[in-house]
Amino acid sequence: MIEQTRRALANAVGVSVRELVFTSGGTEALHFCVRACATGLSRVFVDAGAHPALVAAIKRQIPPSVKVATLPRNHNLSINFQELAEQVGGTSGLVLIAASWVQHETGMLLDTEAMGRFVDAHPRVVLLLDAIQALGKTPVDVHSTRASAVAFSGHKIGGLSGCGAAWVRADTAPVVLLDGGGQERGLRAGTENLLGIATFGAALIELPQRLNAQAEIGRRRDQIESCLLATAGVIATPFGLHRVATACHVAVRDLPGEELVAALDLEGVFVSSGPACTSGRGGASSSMLALFPGERWRARGALRVSLGPEVSDDDVSRARDTIMRVLPRVLATRVTLSAE
Repeated sequence: MIEQTRRALANAVGVSVRELVFTSGGTEALHFCVRACATGLSRVFVDAGAHPALVAAIKRQIPPSVKVATLPRNHNLSINFQELAEQVGGTSGLVLIAASWVQHETGMLLDTEAMGRFVDAHPRVVLLLDAIQALGKTPVDVHSTRASAVAFSGHKIGGLSGCGAAWVRADTAPVVLLDGGGQERGLRAGTENLLGIATFGAALIELPQRLNAQAEIGRRRDQIESCLLATAGVIATPFGLHRVATACHVAVRDLPGEELVAALDLEGVFVSSGPACTSGRGGASSSMLALFPGERWRARGALRVSLGPEVSDDDVSRARDTIMRVLPRVLATRVTLSAE
């Protein structure tokens, strides 16, 4: 069952079976990928909107002597490849670029074709991609990106939580994440999560249907987004050139996101103001603060609505009705309390 899943994932993303290692989840996969790319580096560029797990992996796995900077971006949040080329050109040694294939809160898509061309033009660049949010939401062809390492997670496409996978290109120096019984070709020891891997494999069978459903998901997402943006004080998030269909992300200028999340939760509509892994902690999203350093309100008032193939037209209709009723009420209440 483990090897069946490995073959299914290799076929789905266009890699060799022997280049895939199963992990305990996306976080471990990211740590594995960063460690695999850490040798000989003189500089690291990390996506400003990277998931906290990727940021933490870089802090943990990259030597302190290596300078870490954020990827330069244009005003519309797309990567500024011209500025990046200038910075890479002034660096000796290998340069690691660690980027999100899909930004985990806004759904922004990386221009993988442009990134692939950039890597081709700069032989000293090593590319690491966080594809945890990409699988199942956009076609994933690993080799076309010219990446050296890519991280995945099964629960993003319907598998059980606690099972991820790391792809590391065969010509990359092998690293050992965990020593022990020799599982996963000796690169990641420990008894495999058979149930998690099996459900990952089962979810991969449905991957084509999930991808085919994205257009319909996008249509539903647009209905909710238009409802939100019709309310005074709700501002759209700039998404660069493209985004996936499953994420609606806006900001409410005069309202902390968690207040609206709580109000909608009481009405049976479950949304978020940041990544699920930080649920309950409150405060502004670190990723949004990094993406919008001069507009803290975008992070503080962030609201994210996530959709998938399981969300129906009736769900969207009920959500829209609830949002149109609750959002103006919460905003009016907050304005009244502020005046008092």
